[in-house]
Amino acid sequence: MYEAFECCDKCLEIDSDDANLWNHKCWALYKLGRYDEALINCVKSLDLNPESSNAWNSKGMILGMLGEYEGALICFNKELELCSQRAGSWVDKGNILMKLGHIQEAIESYNKAMELYPKEEIWYLRNDLKDNNDYLVKDTENVGYLLKGH
Repeated sequence: MYEAFECCDKCLEIDSDDANLWNHKCWALYKLGRYDEALINCVKSLDLNPESSNAWNSKGMILGMLGEYEGALICFNKELELCSQRAGSWVDKGNILMKLGHIQEAIESYNKAMELYPKEEIWYLRNDLKDNNDYLVKDTENVGYLLKGH
């Protein structure tokens, strides 16, 4: 991942106005666990292109890692305003809602993800929910329910 970070830096020397490059650098820093630096680069990306759903997702992920769940939720909501068809984004929002204790809203978000990708419902969510107290959400005949410990 460090190589990706270095590559972004070299590309930004050539074109410092490329919002996507700033977001790629942000994501490389995120993956390296350098969240404060990642956030700075993400803000730069959003300054250049405030309509970038990817950059809003990146900012939400970073804020979530920093424990700033309310800010992360704002970012995921903005991302979903711009692009509502990504199941992973609905899962990200659900994860933050779960951290905030908004269980019913989290279930609705996970159910939306499963509407978009029903074939992956269990495995996709199971992997992402391991960090959320082992909650697992499943949609059965459009009725969301929460199973704990599965």
